[in-house]
Amino acid sequence: MLNMAAIKDFFKNNKVAIVLFLAALTIKLLFLLLILWRQGALVPLDWRGESLLMGGDSGDYFILAKNLLAYHEFSLSAQAPFFSESFRTPGYPGFIALIWFFGRSLLAVAIVQDILAALSVAIFYKIVKLFFSERISRWAAALFLLEPTGLFLANIVMTETLFIFLFLGGLYLFLKQAEKPRAWLFLLAGLALGLAALTRTIVQFLPIFFIVSLFFFYRRFPLRKLLVFGSMFLLGFGLMVAPWSLRNKSAFDSWQLSSVGLFNFYHYHVPMFLAAKNNVSIPQMISVFQSKLDLDKLAPYKYHSLANWDNFKSVVKQVYLENPAGFTYFYFVKTLPFFLTDGVRDIVRPLGFISDANVNFSLSGLLLKMDVVSIFRQIFSGAPEFNLFLFGFLFWSLAGFFMLAAVVKSLITRDKPSLFLLFLFTLIIYFAAATGPVASGRFRSPVAPFIFLLAIIGFGYVWNKFKNLLAQKHQNKQLNS
Repeated sequence: MLNMAAIKDFFKNNKVAIVLFLAALTIKLLFLLLILWRQGALVPLDWRGESLLMGGDSGDYFILAKNLLAYHEFSLSAQAPFFSESFRTPGYPGFIALIWFFGRSLLAVAIVQDILAALSVAIFYKIVKLFFSERISRWAAALFLLEPTGLFLANIVMTETLFIFLFLGGLYLFLKQAEKPRAWLFLLAGLALGLAALTRTIVQFLPIFFIVSLFFFYRRFPLRKLLVFGSMFLLGFGLMVAPWSLRNKSAFDSWQLSSVGLFNFYHYHVPMFLAAKNNVSIPQMISVFQSKLDLDKLAPYKYHSLANWDNFKSVVKQVYLENPAGFTYFYFVKTLPFFLTDGVRDIVRPLGFISDANVNFSLSGLLLKMDVVSIFRQIFSGAPEFNLFLFGFLFWSLAGFFMLAAVVKSLITRDKPSLFLLFLFTLIIYFAAATGPVASGRFRSPVAPFIFLLAIIGFGYVWNKFKNLLAQKHQNKQLNS
């Protein structure tokens, strides 16, 4: 029997979160209609939703999902024999397969993702509310709700929406237990983060950071309890990722969850570094690195397979050790777009809102070359893509500036909200460093809400300092007159 009083209390206590959820869901569904319209799939309605497959990643996830359903194999092979896939992880293909099993529709996948994205806004609001005022929590959630990249990614076949939901859900369970911590909730937090790692492996090293943070956020509890909480969190995470790690050990003799991290270094980061160093095109340098591997010998596995792990590792190590300072500088400069790129261009290109989609402006690339002339030439070119870049660049530059101001304030204040902000800032830096030279608005999206929160706090800090300075000058002027 339903407890009406409990339901009433729930809605009363979560009124703002529910409003944010409904607002976010409405806006994201409207954005879905916009995408379908631009893809020519609105009238008649493309129920199967194949217009929402954008890019090679989308297609691979869909193939993996269909093979899971039809053959119970996690493989990109078109037919038997099915060769094991080790670049992608099973979280997102499994999510697609579950929805496809009931609805045979990628449009249904997008709708479910819109619901998860709207829930993520509400969860983020609840996280911020643990440490800050109602006003700050609403502003941070509102900016997260309206962030364009998130609106787009929620409505196409990409991992980010599911990943962000799981990541924020795990973070909320980890942080919400200030008064009465419960071991089983830490277990759930670990399970959520483990599922997130099986969706995007970028978080696979974060449990260590979470355990260290546990001793700060819950330091008033006895050490024995903290060890229990930490153990339950690690148990939850391990229960999720261990089976997949064992599968890869059996199939590829590697405990790694995926080859994606080292493959990005081998296929993108190192060739990009050498291309800039030797003044050759990136595609040309990538082809050189592909030729380094005997692909026929590695068949039937694909180029990006864990079967190539040792080859990737040896080449990357060799290139780095030849010029560690140069590669570190390159990596730093090419990671700057994580904080500065607009992200909007990645939306308007596939939706056909601009005609000169082949224009590719890379500020970090020009900075590496110190090509000031080309930078100014782009500024005065009037190209729509550059105008979008410039608008986004200014917005995210301001957000970055105020984010750093919040970090300074937190280092000075050192109270519990400040500890939380420093925790979030560390997560931002972790995601930026793990993403590296392939940084884009898409890869920033998991920590975009954290950047917004720090920027709001930093703006308030700078504004108050500015007002106090003006007041002090006014007071000194009156004293002198």
